[in-house]
Amino acid sequence: MPPSSNGKPKRRRSTTKNSGSAPLLDQRFVNLDQRFFVSPVTGQPVRVEQATDDEFDQFIRQYVVVRWTLEDRLQSLVEAIQDGHEVALIEA
Repeated sequence: MPPSSNGKPKRRRSTTKNSGSAPLLDQRFVNLDQRFFVSPVTGQPVRVEQATDDEFDQFIRQYVVVRWTLEDRLQSLVEAIQDGHEVALIEA
């Protein structure tokens, strides 16, 4: 999936024209929230729906390259500062 302006992947629209019947759902995508993965943080199995953001972020980065636009980076910094975080920026 290509990146969006908020840093999260956008869903691609299907380029295949539907002949009027409902497309078959790929079984790999059924109940993904119920699946487990090995946490890169703890090494233990974790259900996708119960993983921490950090666990899932480290896990998914093995498979998805996150591309940040300048807009994404700036928005992330603005949100962190607005949430009261001290962002360690230095003058160059």
